[in-house]
Amino acid sequence: DDSVKQFFKYFVSANLENICLIFLTRDMLSFSFDPDVYLLTTEDLRFTKEEVSVFLQESEETAKYDAAQLYAYTHGWPLALGLIRMYLRRAPKLQTETPDLQPLIFALIRQEIFLAYTKEEQTFFVLIGILNAFPKGLIDSLAAEWSIEASQLMNNNPFVLYDAVAHNYYLHQVFLDFLEEKRGIAPFAQQEAFLNHAALWCKEQGFDYDAIS
Repeated sequence: DDSVKQFFKYFVSANLENICLIFLTRDMLSFSFDPDVYLLTTEDLRFTKEEVSVFLQESEETAKYDAAQLYAYTHGWPLALGLIRMYLRRAPKLQTETPDLQPLIFALIRQEIFLAYTKEEQTFFVLIGILNAFPKGLIDSLAAEWSIEASQLMNNNPFVLYDAVAHNYYLHQVFLDFLEEKRGIAPFAQQEAFLNHAALWCKEQGFDYDAIS
Protein backbone atom coordinates (compact mmCIF):
# COMPACT_ATOMS: atom_id res chain seq x y z
CA ASP A 1 0.00 0.00 0.00
CA ASP A 2 1.59 3.27 -1.11
CA SER A 3 0.08 5.27 1.77
CA VAL A 4 1.68 2.90 4.30
CA LYS A 5 5.04 3.20 2.56
CA GLN A 6 4.69 6.99 2.57
CA PHE A 7 3.95 6.98 6.29
CA PHE A 8 7.06 4.97 7.08
CA LYS A 9 9.14 7.13 4.76
CA TYR A 10 8.24 10.20 6.83
CA PHE A 11 8.65 8.25 10.05
CA VAL A 12 12.19 7.23 9.11
CA SER A 13 13.02 10.73 7.89
CA ALA A 14 12.06 12.15 11.29
CA ASN A 15 15.07 10.34 12.80
CA LEU A 16 13.46 10.11 16.24
CA GLU A 17 15.63 9.33 19.26
CA ASN A 18 15.46 5.96 21.06
CA ILE A 19 13.40 4.44 18.27
CA CYS A 20 14.31 1.19 16.53
CA LEU A 21 12.41 0.27 13.38
CA ILE A 22 12.33 -3.27 12.03
CA PHE A 23 10.84 -3.80 8.57
CA LEU A 24 9.81 -7.28 7.48
CA THR A 25 9.12 -7.16 3.76
CA ARG A 26 9.25 -9.38 0.69
CA ASP A 27 10.20 -6.39 -1.51
CA MET A 28 12.79 -3.70 -1.03
CA LEU A 29 11.31 -0.41 0.18
CA SER A 30 11.34 2.39 -2.35
CA PHE A 31 12.92 5.00 -0.03
CA SER A 32 16.45 5.22 1.31
CA PHE A 33 17.67 4.79 4.87
CA ASP A 34 20.38 6.51 6.84
CA PRO A 35 23.82 4.79 7.04
CA ASP A 36 22.94 2.99 10.28
CA VAL A 37 20.55 0.60 8.56
CA TYR A 38 21.24 -3.13 8.77
CA LEU A 39 19.83 -5.14 5.89
CA LEU A 40 19.24 -8.85 6.53
CA THR A 41 18.17 -11.14 3.71
CA THR A 42 17.46 -14.87 3.55
CA GLU A 43 21.11 -15.36 2.67
CA ASP A 44 22.05 -14.10 6.13
CA LEU A 45 19.71 -16.62 7.76
CA ARG A 46 21.30 -19.62 6.05
CA PHE A 47 24.55 -21.40 6.85
CA THR A 48 27.42 -20.93 4.41
CA LYS A 49 29.31 -23.97 3.12
CA GLU A 50 32.09 -23.17 5.56
CA GLU A 51 29.64 -22.96 8.47
CA VAL A 52 28.11 -26.28 7.45
CA SER A 53 31.58 -27.83 7.64
CA VAL A 54 32.04 -26.47 11.18
CA PHE A 55 28.54 -27.69 12.07
CA LEU A 56 29.46 -31.24 11.01
CA GLN A 57 32.68 -31.21 13.00
CA GLU A 58 30.74 -30.59 16.22
CA SER A 59 29.59 -34.21 16.29
CA GLU A 60 31.79 -37.31 15.91
CA GLU A 61 28.96 -39.14 14.14
CA THR A 62 28.70 -36.52 11.39
CA ALA A 63 32.30 -35.31 11.07
CA LYS A 64 33.03 -37.87 8.35
CA TYR A 65 30.32 -36.61 5.98
CA ASP A 66 30.91 -34.27 3.07
CA ALA A 67 29.94 -30.67 3.86
CA ALA A 68 29.37 -29.76 0.21
CA GLN A 69 26.89 -32.60 -0.23
CA LEU A 70 25.05 -31.68 2.95
CA TYR A 71 24.89 -28.06 1.84
CA ALA A 72 23.39 -29.19 -1.46
CA TYR A 73 20.72 -31.10 0.47
CA THR A 74 19.79 -28.29 2.85
CA HIS A 75 20.75 -25.05 1.08
CA GLY A 76 22.15 -24.08 4.47
CA TRP A 77 18.83 -23.82 6.30
CA PRO A 78 19.39 -24.50 10.05
CA LEU A 79 16.19 -26.52 10.51
CA ALA A 80 17.07 -28.88 7.66
CA LEU A 81 20.65 -29.21 8.91
CA GLY A 82 19.48 -30.13 12.40
CA LEU A 83 17.12 -32.78 11.07
CA ILE A 84 19.70 -34.30 8.75
CA ARG A 85 22.29 -34.43 11.52
CA MET A 86 19.77 -36.44 13.57
CA TYR A 87 19.32 -38.73 10.56
CA LEU A 88 23.05 -39.13 9.90
CA ARG A 89 23.65 -40.39 13.41
CA ARG A 90 21.70 -43.51 12.44
CA ALA A 91 21.93 -43.80 8.65
CA PRO A 92 25.08 -45.03 6.87
CA LYS A 93 25.13 -42.42 4.10
CA LEU A 94 23.14 -39.90 2.14
CA GLN A 95 21.71 -40.58 -1.28
CA THR A 96 23.91 -39.61 -4.20
CA GLU A 97 21.29 -37.39 -5.83
CA THR A 98 20.04 -34.17 -4.28
CA PRO A 99 16.31 -34.58 -3.54
CA ASP A 100 13.60 -31.95 -3.36
CA LEU A 101 14.06 -30.34 0.06
CA GLN A 102 10.49 -30.38 1.40
CA PRO A 103 9.85 -34.13 0.95
CA LEU A 104 13.22 -34.82 2.55
CA ILE A 105 12.44 -32.66 5.57
CA PHE A 106 8.97 -34.18 5.92
CA ALA A 107 10.46 -37.67 5.77
CA LEU A 108 12.99 -36.77 8.46
CA ILE A 109 10.31 -35.23 10.70
CA ARG A 110 8.29 -38.41 10.37
CA GLN A 111 11.21 -40.75 11.02
CA GLU A 112 13.03 -38.85 13.74
CA ILE A 113 10.14 -37.24 15.63
CA PHE A 114 6.61 -38.18 14.62
CA LEU A 115 7.00 -41.96 14.79
CA ALA A 116 8.23 -41.67 18.38
CA TYR A 117 4.69 -40.72 19.42
CA THR A 118 1.81 -43.06 20.09
CA LYS A 119 -1.06 -43.14 17.60
CA GLU A 120 -3.13 -41.03 19.99
CA GLU A 121 -0.35 -38.44 20.33
CA GLN A 122 0.16 -38.30 16.56
CA THR A 123 -3.54 -37.67 16.04
CA PHE A 124 -3.56 -35.06 18.81
CA PHE A 125 -0.75 -33.13 17.11
CA VAL A 126 -2.54 -33.34 13.74
CA LEU A 127 -5.69 -31.94 15.36
CA ILE A 128 -3.71 -29.15 17.04
CA GLY A 129 -2.47 -28.21 13.58
CA ILE A 130 -5.97 -27.21 12.46
CA LEU A 131 -6.21 -24.51 15.15
CA ASN A 132 -5.47 -20.83 14.48
CA ALA A 133 -3.69 -20.24 17.79
CA PHE A 134 -2.24 -22.32 20.60
CA PRO A 135 -2.88 -20.80 24.07
CA LYS A 136 -1.59 -23.08 26.84
CA GLY A 137 -4.99 -23.14 28.54
CA LEU A 138 -6.67 -24.33 25.36
CA ILE A 139 -4.03 -27.00 24.68
CA ASP A 140 -4.29 -28.22 28.29
CA SER A 141 -8.09 -28.39 28.04
CA LEU A 142 -7.96 -30.36 24.80
CA ALA A 143 -5.25 -32.65 26.15
CA ALA A 144 -7.31 -33.40 29.26
CA GLU A 145 -10.16 -34.47 26.99
CA TRP A 146 -7.73 -36.85 25.26
CA SER A 147 -6.03 -38.01 28.49
CA ILE A 148 -2.70 -36.72 27.21
CA GLU A 149 0.05 -35.00 29.21
CA ALA A 150 0.27 -31.79 27.18
CA SER A 151 3.26 -30.12 28.84
CA GLN A 152 5.60 -33.05 28.32
CA LEU A 153 4.36 -33.66 24.79
CA MET A 154 4.72 -30.04 23.67
CA ASN A 155 7.93 -29.18 25.51
CA ASN A 156 9.81 -32.21 24.16
CA ASN A 157 9.04 -31.33 20.55
CA PRO A 158 11.82 -29.29 18.88
CA PHE A 159 9.25 -27.60 16.62
CA VAL A 160 7.25 -26.20 19.53
CA LEU A 161 8.22 -23.09 21.48
CA TYR A 162 6.51 -22.09 24.71
CA ASP A 163 6.26 -18.42 25.69
CA ALA A 164 6.02 -18.38 29.48
CA VAL A 165 5.07 -14.69 29.49
CA ALA A 166 2.21 -14.93 27.00
CA HIS A 167 1.32 -18.49 28.10
CA ASN A 168 1.20 -19.48 24.47
CA TYR A 169 2.69 -22.20 22.31
CA TYR A 170 4.16 -21.49 18.90
CA LEU A 171 4.52 -24.22 16.29
CA HIS A 172 7.12 -23.95 13.53
CA GLN A 173 5.48 -23.39 10.14
CA VAL A 174 7.34 -26.35 8.61
CA PHE A 175 5.87 -28.61 11.31
CA LEU A 176 2.41 -27.15 10.68
CA ASP A 177 2.82 -27.93 6.98
CA PHE A 178 3.83 -31.47 7.90
CA LEU A 179 0.77 -31.85 10.15
CA GLU A 180 -1.48 -30.58 7.37
CA GLU A 181 -0.14 -33.31 5.10
CA LYS A 182 -0.98 -35.88 7.81
CA ARG A 183 -4.50 -34.55 8.40
CA GLY A 184 -6.03 -37.63 6.82
CA ILE A 185 -5.25 -39.73 9.91
CA ALA A 186 -7.90 -37.79 11.85
CA PRO A 187 -11.49 -38.49 10.69
CA PHE A 188 -13.60 -35.45 9.82
CA ALA A 189 -15.97 -36.09 12.75
CA GLN A 190 -12.96 -36.07 15.09
CA GLN A 191 -11.72 -32.79 13.62
CA GLU A 192 -15.17 -31.25 14.01
CA ALA A 193 -15.44 -32.34 17.66
CA PHE A 194 -11.95 -30.97 18.33
CA LEU A 195 -12.83 -27.59 16.82
CA ASN A 196 -16.13 -27.46 18.73
CA HIS A 197 -14.26 -28.06 22.01
CA ALA A 198 -11.78 -25.31 21.10
CA ALA A 199 -14.58 -22.90 20.18
CA LEU A 200 -16.38 -23.55 23.48
CA TRP A 201 -13.17 -22.93 25.44
CA CYS A 202 -12.58 -19.65 23.58
CA LYS A 203 -16.16 -18.53 24.28
CA GLU A 204 -15.79 -19.32 27.99
CA GLN A 205 -12.61 -17.22 28.09
CA GLY A 206 -14.32 -14.29 26.38
CA PHE A 207 -12.48 -14.75 23.09
CA ASP A 208 -15.63 -14.45 20.99
CA TYR A 209 -13.85 -13.71 17.72
CA ASP A 210 -11.60 -16.77 18.15
CA ALA A 211 -14.63 -18.88 19.02
CA ILE A 212 -16.27 -17.90 15.72
CA SER A 213 -13.15 -18.28 13.59
